[in-house]
Amino acid sequence: MNNNNVAAVRNAYAVAERKDLDGWINLFTPDGVFVDNSVGATYRGRTLADPVRNYGTAFSNMHRELYRIYADGNVVVVQLALQGTHNGPLRLPFGELPATGKQMDARAATCSSSKTARSNASTATRRVQSFLPSSES
Repeated sequence: MNNNNVAAVRNAYAVAERKDLDGWINLFTPDGVFVDNSVGATYRGRTLADPVRNYGTAFSNMHRELYRIYADGNVVVVQLALQGTHNGPLRLPFGELPATGKQMDARAATCSSSKTARSNASTATRRVQSFLPSSES
């Protein structure tokens, strides 16, 4: 297991948990992307902060429970759950969902790589690129 890559991914989740928008943006390389497949949106540059801001507003107590982390070379896969109370507006491509007061426990998986990235999950899927340390290979 590449401990530098695992540490970088753990740090990325910690930065999102703190809702540190500039810190989140700074984790990505200039060509880094974040794809939220659950809403069909791709974020680059300053818009990388949008999903952290949006979900942080909709779920003010958002927690990312990391269950398992797997690493193979430049690839890190995380099994996790996004947990919180829907107590604020959630912006979606088709409009805004007002707060429901309901608890969320959305199981997800992410796959991060310093070169490419893909992820699949049942309810919340993301593709994150480039917050892992650069590789020589």
